[in-house]
Amino acid sequence: MHLPDVPAATDKDQVQRFCLGCGYLLQGLPEPRCPECGRTFSSVDSSSYSVRPFPNRFALQLGRPLGWPTHVIAVSLLVVSVWSVAVPGGFFRLQLQALSGWILIGAYWLLRCLVRIVVIARFGRFDRFRAGRSRAWLVAPAVCLTTLFLVLSGIPAFAVFTVHKLALTGLVREADKLPPGSKMSDRTVGLYEAEAKAVLEDGGVRFFVKGSGFIDRFGFAYSPTRLPLRDGDDDYRSLGGGWYVWHWHF
Repeated sequence: MHLPDVPAATDKDQVQRFCLGCGYLLQGLPEPRCPECGRTFSSVDSSSYSVRPFPNRFALQLGRPLGWPTHVIAVSLLVVSVWSVAVPGGFFRLQLQALSGWILIGAYWLLRCLVRIVVIARFGRFDRFRAGRSRAWLVAPAVCLTTLFLVLSGIPAFAVFTVHKLALTGLVREADKLPPGSKMSDRTVGLYEAEAKAVLEDGGVRFFVKGSGFIDRFGFAYSPTRLPLRDGDDDYRSLGGGWYVWHWHF
């Protein structure tokens, strides 16, 4: 059988080429197309292939942009973090859980970034590392910065208090019918679990928010005519309209 003449291979033809899409070895192919993923290449265009081998699957998986599961976890942590500071003094247990979650997701994000840098430095920038997909790496840091802003700004606590003003007004009206120094039964006021409520001399009332704070306790006080009397090292921060944040020092 007669075989067709094959031209001698040049030095350039001896260069190993790897598919940018899947890492397939592009040698001895009948046409300039990857048989694995169908991506085309050109032997005269070095940007259409890679001369370095593809990373292993484990490194490739870690080096890919972060996906929706990480984004969902980050948004969930945002919600937990915001709710943990939605009352005066915050919910310490929720704050601790949210902080632990952010530390874990931050460590995971940093690990993935480092693996990505190492893989790109060693194997090159394959299709799965395209710059257009790199925006996914910014989602978790953006959610984290948004969470930090909300937590430090005090916006969640003020917003929740504003929404509860109508329910709190009902509690004040009930306290106004009782003599000063009277104790009111514990109850839920909107989303607040109010406990240890005491009627003040000027017809106001003050109460702790159950579960808030850690060692010190926090709550609200309503005193329409003057600053509520301090018992020891108590502090009051005005919210306007006769309402105050009550900080009871242990």
